[in-house]
Amino acid sequence: MFGAGQMSQQAHRNGFVWWWFPLLLVVSLSPVIPNWLAPGLPATHEGYRYLLLSDWFADALASGVWYPRWLPEMNGGFGYPQFVFYQPAYFFLNALVSLVAEPLFLRQLLTLSLIALLGGLGVYLLARRFTSPGYALLLVFLFQAAPYVHTNLFVRGDLSEWMVQQLIPWPIYFLLRYCDEWQSGLLHRRMLHWLGIALGTALLCYCHPVALMFLPLLLVCLGGGCLLKKRPLPPIIIWGEPAAAIGLGLALSSPYWLTVMQMKPQVNVAAVLDGFVAANNTVGLQHLLWGSLQHQSFREFLGLPFVLATLLGWWHGRKQPFIFSAGVAYLLLILLITPAGNWFWQLYPFSLLQFPWRLAVFAPLLQIICMLGLLGVAGTGQARIGRGWLAGGVCLLALWSWHGHFGWKPAEPPGSPVRFDQQALACLRNFAQTGSPGRYVTTLDAAEWLPRTAAGIVTTPARGGLSLDCGQTQQAMAGLAITMGMPGLYDLQPEPRPLLEVDQRGWRVQPVPGSSGFRLDYQLSGTVAVNVTINQIYLPGWMVTLNGLPLSRSELERRLLPDGRMRLVLPPGTWQLQAWYDGPPGWQSRNWLIVILCGFAAIYWSYRWKEEK
Repeated sequence: MFGAGQMSQQAHRNGFVWWWFPLLLVVSLSPVIPNWLAPGLPATHEGYRYLLLSDWFADALASGVWYPRWLPEMNGGFGYPQFVFYQPAYFFLNALVSLVAEPLFLRQLLTLSLIALLGGLGVYLLARRFTSPGYALLLVFLFQAAPYVHTNLFVRGDLSEWMVQQLIPWPIYFLLRYCDEWQSGLLHRRMLHWLGIALGTALLCYCHPVALMFLPLLLVCLGGGCLLKKRPLPPIIIWGEPAAAIGLGLALSSPYWLTVMQMKPQVNVAAVLDGFVAANNTVGLQHLLWGSLQHQSFREFLGLPFVLATLLGWWHGRKQPFIFSAGVAYLLLILLITPAGNWFWQLYPFSLLQFPWRLAVFAPLLQIICMLGLLGVAGTGQARIGRGWLAGGVCLLALWSWHGHFGWKPAEPPGSPVRFDQQALACLRNFAQTGSPGRYVTTLDAAEWLPRTAAGIVTTPARGGLSLDCGQTQQAMAGLAITMGMPGLYDLQPEPRPLLEVDQRGWRVQPVPGSSGFRLDYQLSGTVAVNVTINQIYLPGWMVTLNGLPLSRSELERRLLPDGRMRLVLPPGTWQLQAWYDGPPGWQSRNWLIVILCGFAAIYWSYRWKEEK
């Protein structure tokens, strides 16, 4: 293993050198510093999506929903299963940041800054396993200067994918520490690093599907060499323990990915997949190597100088298993992004990734691992190339990144720009609630998660009304729609409509204190039979109770309106109706299985503890 036999013991003992912290802080934050200096949203296709989803997500948590899945205000006020399918990690972190920062745009900047700090610290700790503090800081800079880091932030605006880029060093770092502990024989340390692998894997799987699909493969590739130890232990232990850590991480993240697999047949996912199959979206070398030289906003995934430096470092460090395996993974990454990898993207489930170039999220980490080969024997601080060449190369990489990405500007659509104060936020939320259901402004995506039972909802008037002075915000959004080539994107068709409706006069419908869109709680009373309409579209997992007794799934589905809303028939009397989205069917059994797996892990490590004593 690269670090176990050759790493300087002094570097291993020192770990983090505190007087380097100010530099590490600045270097780690380098991707987001431009956004602090010029506050505003980049002109990306994500637009206002992360701001709005973050606000709704925090509202759901404040309402007592520990894992928000259903957002009642979306889809023209008829509800939308956004987080039944969408990755939640970024939004959990943003909600945590909301405890110390109320303004929504400030929360987003603070969240991005925290993620960048975690990314820089992870790279630094990983690099310090092999080299001096100065070179470790240099690698942090090269990690944050990688083209796709800034492409994701300022060209694509995919903050969840960017979060994968920043956090991926951590499970790799814990994997290296775990491998090192095989030689030291300290079981309790190996157990802690094993747990770090499991939790790091789980966290990244919650960040984005690209991590779910490829992180386990990357961990196996990078960790394979370090598991070939001289200690005469059974292979089932040497290979089984890290495999079990990865498996436990996948199990802990199953509330996300297993739900997606389970519920996908229930929604109109073809709306986004048609025409976006991964095999149709590989890119040529010009996109990978020199996109930013053609146009400042052009997508660039790797960058020619970074590729050359990576391959040069891999060649010099090819005798080290860790560097060699990272270089192999890097070459495979390039192969799969280009048309040469079309055959791979025809395989299920990889065809669902839509865009093969998303694999570039792994490029910054693989690049800095390969560049370790340019720094010579680990811990000596002696580079294989002269300091002049090294400084020149770093300057070239920095200038390349600055030209293509650091010079970004906030979105400046025609008309008055949106000011991200509470008034503008209220307007944006109001647009999502009052726009025509099933459109971009109301679902913030291609409506691919609209339940199949709600196919007719696009013709139904929306709920809510424009009670706010939103003219300036609407003008700015309309200008942005024109620049995006989608005029009319933010046209509104408001019509007042409550969450609960009855079709008979004389019925008393009173919300119970604490009732909200996340958990409807109403008292109803009348003297004749009545049809009660719950103005939320149905998806398996809705729980509806009458006087505390739950209605069966078959009973709910039998009475659905053609547009997908739920309808009940109540006889005369007094009723308490409660309704909320409870989660995918069978989620309790899945969670119990996770608890059992964690119990098995605890039993195994306690047994190993007693055995080694």
